[in-house]
Formats: sequence, structure tokens, C-alpha cells
Amino acid sequence: MPPSAFFGRSSLYSRRHGFESLTHAMRTIGDWIRFCNHQRPHQVLKMKTPAEVYALTA
Repeated sequence: MPPSAFFGRSSLYSRRHGFESLTHAMRTIGDWIRFCNHQRPHQVLKMKTPAEVYALTA
């Protein structure tokens, strides 16, 4: 995910969830990034996850 996409989406996410602390924010955003990279298929990657595509190139 390009940094601009992450920061754009993460700011929307943070406004929606109202984090209780920096630790809570880091944990929640980390979970979201792991979900996007390992579970959520992306159309631009032909419905594969970024982790699947990376594994094919490694």
C-alpha cells in the first residue's frame, strides 16, 4: 500500500474510532494493516493479497 493511501485511510479510520491512547491506536492500526496485507484481496492484484503477490516474487 503506498504511504499516501495508508495515511489517507488511517486518518479516516482514527476519526471514526476515537482511540483511547497511543498504544490503542498503534495496536488497532497495526491490526488493520495486517488485515489489508494478509486477508483482504485487492482488485489491482487480481484479487490476491499483497502478501500472496510478494510470496510469488520472493
